[in-house]
Amino acid sequence: MKTHTTSGIEVTEYDEPDTEDITLTPIDAAADQWERLASVYAEGDQCPACMWNESGVSPTGKRWRECSAFSPDACPGVNPRSIANALRRQAS
Repeated sequence: MKTHTTSGIEVTEYDEPDTEDITLTPIDAAADQWERLASVYAEGDQCPACMWNESGVSPTGKRWRECSAFSPDACPGVNPRSIANALRRQAS
């Protein structure tokens, strides 16, 4: 941090942190699961057959897709037993 005066106005310059050395770590296990859900969605391999996958065409003709999973455990890519659990919940 440097401070100098120009025309009677005090100016303080702050050194910017080196962002290349910053590593982000998940806060907890839930954050890690949401990150896994985002990775599965980005790959898109599981999505075409997934019950949480929504897609369509906008009025301008642009194709869109969206994951409507309410939690990472509902995603078959994160939790392979999620479909069986969902069917079991529907049956009860």
